[in-house]
Amino acid sequence: MFDQDVVIIGGGPAGLCAGASLAGAGYRTLLLEKEDFGGYLKKVERFHGLADYPDGVSGPEYAEQLIARAVDNGVKMEFGEVVEIETYSSCESVTCMDGKNYTAAAVIIAGGRCARPLQVPGEAEFLNRGVIHCVLCDAALYSGRAVAVCGGGDAGVSEALLLARHGARVTIIERESALTAMDALKQQALDNKQLQFIYHSTVTRINGTGVVQSVDIADLKSGASASLNVDGVVIDVGFRPDSDYLQGVVKLDAEGRVVSSIAAKLQTQHAGLFAAGDIRSGTPLNLAGAISDAELAAAGVRELLDSGRK
Repeated sequence: MFDQDVVIIGGGPAGLCAGASLAGAGYRTLLLEKEDFGGYLKKVERFHGLADYPDGVSGPEYAEQLIARAVDNGVKMEFGEVVEIETYSSCESVTCMDGKNYTAAAVIIAGGRCARPLQVPGEAEFLNRGVIHCVLCDAALYSGRAVAVCGGGDAGVSEALLLARHGARVTIIERESALTAMDALKQQALDNKQLQFIYHSTVTRINGTGVVQSVDIADLKSGASASLNVDGVVIDVGFRPDSDYLQGVVKLDAEGRVVSSIAAKLQTQHAGLFAAGDIRSGTPLNLAGAISDAELAAAGVRELLDSGRK
């Protein structure tokens, strides 16, 4: 007998929704999350695109709804960072960094994506000492203070606007010659008097004594360098799938996302391994897509379990 019918890796929207569906149907379901149940939902002020919420929904509030539903349906939720998956003909084995091991008939990989680092001196040193990990959590702390936002895409502009609403003076530093966010966000940013913009440039160093005090900036066209005094730095230069531990276990695409088949209800090349949400190759990378993936993967797991792999 396996420890669980299904182990779900990742406590974001895809993992929580798949877990609630499977546990609600009576399957023994364990969900493992390495950082915070709710995932990126808890770090974003508002989401749009869900039919049930035409005016959008608060990320943290929606996260709490999904967590409560999963718990009420019987999902067993534990903190654990998965470092290894071994797949066998009869079961799957999941091992966490603390040495705990779990066996299951099926595994849903729903670890999502993580922020891509800027990889400059000072970035790691000043984490949570001016390098802001969660803008939604910390925006109010920067009222009346200067913040640099690295990246002018959707995430960067959204977080710059949130900081501005809390009274921060924000400079967006973008590698391209213009903001790359969607038009609606771009226009809001350009109309906001608390935002300034530095284009075709990048931050090369984060400086300070104990806390962030300035950033060094390089102009990518001229090569000129400058320094900008700031109290905080937000790094929004893209995301990467959280799939390092999956190398050699499942097929990954060129970006490191897990390849699975929609026709086979998001099953990978291994019968007992499924992928859902932002870590999946071909996913639309939005909340609605994560929820849709969760439903499809849960259906695939139910078919596998009902076929006799228990």
